Amino acid sequence: MSKEIESSFNTVIYASTFLGLLFVIIANGIVPSWLYYSIVLGFFLYLLASILTFFRKSLAYLISLVLATTVLATSLPQGVHYQFISRGEYLFAVVFLLGDALQFLAVGLFIVWAWMRRRRDEGLGRST
Repeated sequence: MSKEIESSFNTVIYASTFLGLLFVIIANGIVPSWLYYSIVLGFFLYLLASILTFFRKSLAYLISLVLATTVLATSLPQGVHYQFISRGEYLFAVVFLLGDALQFLAVGLFIVWAWMRRRRDEGLGRST
């Protein structure tokens, strides 16, 4: 079960990185420059998490949790994100909906991964 969780988490991290690149591309010239640079920074942090994931470093999962929480905390309260569909801006709507869904998945998978890792580590500590 742990390998399936890790594989799913890895997929979410890679998908978030890819979607982040798409977000960087479509946000260019649309958002204020300070916000655009924040988006680019977030993309590079997700890229770092993807690289760590590729090399099987568990630090990637913690970085992903921090990034996912940050994305959700900044994205969900923004009313303009909910207006994309009514204004016919479907590409933006899809990017935000998929992005937020991936971030919720990342948080959930981190919780399950950490719980399973703790159970595994506790099981290794017992001697019979």
